[in-house]
Amino acid sequence: MRLLWLIFFLSLAELTFGQHSYLMHVSGGSLLPHRESVRPLITDHLLGADFQWRKKVSGNEIWHQLYGLPELGILFNFSNLGNKGVLGQQWSLSPFIQLPLGNNDRSIRQHLQFGLGVGYTNTVWDLENNVKSTVLSSHFNASILLEYGLEGDLNGGRKERKHRLFWSTGVRLHHFSNAAWKMPNLGTNNFLVLVGIGMQVKPETAGEKTMNFKSLDLKPWSFLLSYGLGFRENNPPLGVRHAIHTLRLEGTKRMTAKSSIGLSPEILFNRSLAPLLTTEESTPSPSDLLQAGLALQYTMHFEQVSFHAMMGTYVHNKSDFRGALYSRIGLRYQFGKHFSTHLMLKTHAFKADHAEIGIAYLLGSN
Repeated sequence: MRLLWLIFFLSLAELTFGQHSYLMHVSGGSLLPHRESVRPLITDHLLGADFQWRKKVSGNEIWHQLYGLPELGILFNFSNLGNKGVLGQQWSLSPFIQLPLGNNDRSIRQHLQFGLGVGYTNTVWDLENNVKSTVLSSHFNASILLEYGLEGDLNGGRKERKHRLFWSTGVRLHHFSNAAWKMPNLGTNNFLVLVGIGMQVKPETAGEKTMNFKSLDLKPWSFLLSYGLGFRENNPPLGVRHAIHTLRLEGTKRMTAKSSIGLSPEILFNRSLAPLLTTEESTPSPSDLLQAGLALQYTMHFEQVSFHAMMGTYVHNKSDFRGALYSRIGLRYQFGKHFSTHLMLKTHAFKADHAEIGIAYLLGSN
């Protein structure tokens, strides 16, 4: 089971037998027109359904207690985008974490759910047959979802049953994108309203464990040296795929047991800038393809796995075509005492620039 989660969700936790749930949703909503060129493509409402399996963490690790015993799961989703000939249909398989909000003993429980997986769309941009659909040009894409939900019992408060029925409703934002691996790539942002019913197996839980959070080693600062590699294709489509190398020094300060903040200077060697800087009179030199940036960083810690969000600005950049500001979101998995690997998405004004896979080394000791 640990190997499965390492492949699908970077080994967020070791799952053990016990309380788990099955849930089916039906959904309705709309494709959000995040670009003006997307608006004419929206001809009808979006309809869909999903099935999910999830399991509550064991409570044996400190982060389980810090986040109120969250649940891990995997979700299979289907959506009809409402314009069959141009936009088609989407399927996705997304491992997720579900974080409880407030007191879980209340009759109506709240949660936030975040999922990252792989998606498939059956209709993509094609120069000959589907030139209008500029949202996606590859069948396989990254699937990112964020959900706020409510759940309540259907058993009339009878907790002694081994199988508990519950209702579920919420709102979800579901994003599909290939991170500029292939153009065009505006991506799709599906806004969904959900309603469903689920069944929880073994709802009884063991007594809460008491852990000493003060014993955590919250060092004032830690420094990480990381290298990342990504690729992107520029417009017009069907062109060359360019490599982007990133060298980054991440200095972070642990504020609480859950989170850190920090500052991350970085240097990029960005080959995708070459076509933007090429003119009839001159071609760019290698130094013209260098970028330097400085980003604020926020990190959420889940033991070996951490979630990262960065907001930065270029301090050196020969091309301002994509703007002066950038952002990153991603996951990092630590293995051993010093090493970690990461997967991150870089964007400019919420438009995907490239996906980055990399490795990092923790300077000093834990």
